[in-house]
Amino acid sequence: MTCVVHKVAIIDDDINVLRSLGRLLQHKYEVITSTSGLRGIQLINDATNQGNEIAVVISDYRMPDIDGFTTIKKILELSPMTVAIMLTGFADMRVVKDAVNNGFIFRFLEKPADQQLLFMALNSAVQQHELLKSSRYLEKSEERLRLALEAVGDGVWDWFPGTDSVAFTKGWWGMLNEMEKPNECMIHEWMDRVHPGDIQMLSDQITKLLNGNETKLHCEHRLRTSDGRYKWFLARGFASYDSINSKLRIIGTHTDIHKRRIMEETILKHSSELEKLANTDSLTGINNRRSLIDKLDEELHRAERYNRPLSLLMVDIDHFKHVNDQYGHNAGDAVLIEFCRTIKSALRKNDSFGRIGGEEFAIILPETTLENAIVVAELLRQKIENALIEIQDGLRLQITSSFGATVALPVNDTISEIMRRADVALYQAKDGGRNRVMITGCHSP
Repeated sequence: MTCVVHKVAIIDDDINVLRSLGRLLQHKYEVITSTSGLRGIQLINDATNQGNEIAVVISDYRMPDIDGFTTIKKILELSPMTVAIMLTGFADMRVVKDAVNNGFIFRFLEKPADQQLLFMALNSAVQQHELLKSSRYLEKSEERLRLALEAVGDGVWDWFPGTDSVAFTKGWWGMLNEMEKPNECMIHEWMDRVHPGDIQMLSDQITKLLNGNETKLHCEHRLRTSDGRYKWFLARGFASYDSINSKLRIIGTHTDIHKRRIMEETILKHSSELEKLANTDSLTGINNRRSLIDKLDEELHRAERYNRPLSLLMVDIDHFKHVNDQYGHNAGDAVLIEFCRTIKSALRKNDSFGRIGGEEFAIILPETTLENAIVVAELLRQKIENALIEIQDGLRLQITSSFGATVALPVNDTISEIMRRADVALYQAKDGGRNRVMITGCHSP
């Protein structure tokens, strides 16, 4: 591992002081010297231009050309990362204290300097120099990151939760179509713009950051723009403790994701509509055959797993072909629609009703014994029989329907078998004169 040798500049018009301090420090530091303030300023300027960073400058206060205070002030303008130590006699204390209070001097020592105190001051000054370098590097890194993020359209924010102060970049305000405000704002500038439907979600995630349960923020939410409309943004942030003052700090960005979210919502809506079309009979609006078969499969597995009853009804509109032949297909469609509306209005929410094909339908009755299924089928049969269906202006028809009912086997029943048994019962009802309910048990031939 390479050991860094820090450069120390000593400025004093007393050649004996320069020699003694040089000999004292040369074993630990790289020492350069100057006998005047002006030459010291030029020396450090040349070193800085050549990339030779001066970590610490030690300067006498009283010198023939310019005083140490002015010398150090000029040096710090040229090399802000340099840390200043001033050597002074007792008579100069008031001046030096003023310099310290003005922030130019890191330490001051009385002449002749105590060797132990000098090394302690130098060690502290070097640490301060490294801290300044780290802080400056962090500032430059953050500035590069800020510029890079703004170049791709992100708005950057820097929040200290302890004081609620937050800095928003110009790009952040620009995404909201707002005029840029002073760099230091309060967090309410963000929170007051959050959509009411998103505030709880965002607050919960921020609370986890503040409590130390999470270190990263990732939250999609809506913000109100200057015209009062809401747009979708993605907030990403990282919580850490500031190296300078040990305060909790959360730095992050907002990314405009409004177009993406609108596109996703549109796709989701269309997908939902397509799924509905794929599972729905286009004429009647009830389940089509495929959808009903899927539901029957689910209910069979559930009934067997939890040992619960399940019944199936097969339904057929009596003499439906006669309606089509005599009154036309528009009348037939009107009969089918009203027939489905009448049955659907009498079913429970967890029952499933679907069109198998033509004028044949099926009804899945979860949690229903065969005895109760007969009661349901009889109720539906009567409702159909009592309904008057308008097929043309002023022309109403009365129709009837036949029902076949069966119940699922306790174990190992199948879709084809339960539907076959219900079909057998349905054809028994039709052969028996129609407009009636017939049943088959678990073991019908």
